[in-house]
Amino acid sequence: MKSKLLYFLLTVLLSCNLNTKEETVLDLSEEDQEQLKVLFNNHLNYFSIDFASLKNEVEVLNGELVRLKLFDFKVDYEMYPRESVEKISNFKHLKELILFGCDYYPKNMDNLSKLETLHLNLDRIHNFPFEQLNSNTLQMLYIEGDSIKSVPNAIYNFTSLKELEILTNDVPSVSNEIGNLKDLENLVISVKMNTLPKEIKGCSKLKTLKIYSDSLTSLPNSFQNYTELEILYIYSKSKIDLPISLSNCKNVILFELSGIINEYPECINGMDSLGYLEIDCGENGGFDSLSDGMSNLTRLHTLRIENPKLKYLPKSLSQTNLEYLYIHEANFRDYQFPIEYNQLPLKYIKLYDTKIKEFPEFIYDLTTLEELNIKGGYFDSMRNPQPQKNWNNLKSFTVTDTDLKSLPDSLGYCRNLQTVDIQYNRLTTVPRSFANLGERLCFYWFGNPWKTLPKEMDWNCRDLNPCSVGYSNLPPAKRR
Repeated sequence: MKSKLLYFLLTVLLSCNLNTKEETVLDLSEEDQEQLKVLFNNHLNYFSIDFASLKNEVEVLNGELVRLKLFDFKVDYEMYPRESVEKISNFKHLKELILFGCDYYPKNMDNLSKLETLHLNLDRIHNFPFEQLNSNTLQMLYIEGDSIKSVPNAIYNFTSLKELEILTNDVPSVSNEIGNLKDLENLVISVKMNTLPKEIKGCSKLKTLKIYSDSLTSLPNSFQNYTELEILYIYSKSKIDLPISLSNCKNVILFELSGIINEYPECINGMDSLGYLEIDCGENGGFDSLSDGMSNLTRLHTLRIENPKLKYLPKSLSQTNLEYLYIHEANFRDYQFPIEYNQLPLKYIKLYDTKIKEFPEFIYDLTTLEELNIKGGYFDSMRNPQPQKNWNNLKSFTVTDTDLKSLPDSLGYCRNLQTVDIQYNRLTTVPRSFANLGERLCFYWFGNPWKTLPKEMDWNCRDLNPCSVGYSNLPPAKRR
């Protein structure tokens, strides 16, 4: 009996799934369809599409319009008629409304009592009636405007907000009332401010915090409150002092820092869960080294550093879980990488303009390496790796703009190698083993003083991928 009942229920469920279809504007009432046709008339003509093709702009659920998007297409005429925009409040089941492409707003906004998400361009829409919105249902608010001078204080009354995004250029500060938004989980602020108000500590449920301000110089010492913070972005063009309380953000998994950074922020080492770290010191910043305390970052898998003054990396980095290493504009002229780095599970290495004098020894021993990219350096030779043991997973090999005079023969036995970029070195030939790489090889070799090419590569050169260059510069008579 039970088996029959289960079979019946399963049949009903499968039947429901088979009958489920995505609703379109044609599933709306005739009255709603007519209103949308008038609203989108210019839009449909502009893109030469029919009414039934409206999909990205609308969403229909249970025969009701629940999402409406009016984008800004930078045309020199009124894309969405004022009268039609003002009637949008007739769609009482709307949950998301985007008003980037119009200069007007719906009348009687209080009719949209189910609205959860609202996007506004305050450069175009002036005096928006925030007070008419249902403060108990609105969860996501996105406002932008390059010319606005202040953020409407009314937005701080929406205590149910979970996500707030403020993108402006000239607003000098954020109101102290932001602390009222105690349920806020995601906050993105782009304003012209020096710091955040200390009252922001009231937003203790933050999971994502992104701050963009060219003039940002400090942050309040209240990060001990953000026990749930996972993603942190701080972007400035000024010298930034980071509070020590950042070390209490034990759940941060991604941290991007950009500004004039003159010393490694030790508070980072307290972020036990950190997996992705990016530091851009700017043209006028920089420091000699990272910290030995990075040994605490055992979950770190990605490290990106842009630091023209960086001279060496700490040995303690070998105790992390690093898979991706990107160093840009360092000064490694007198530096040798710790051999202990060969124990790291590195998959991707990118060293750009780091002035290295020797090919890093630890790289030869990596067994997980998939992509190697070195641009700029003063080394002229490499020794043979062991492709059967170490570089077995290598897919892309890039070494450009160096003094390299020869390539290791064993490179041609890396069976998964698909791309070789060896432009602008001092190479005169390539190993015979490169013929083993076959037609799959994408080969870039321009900018070298070529003299000979192995005869074993004759067939390979004729059939090289079209993206390769340089073959025409090698006369057949000079093949060895």
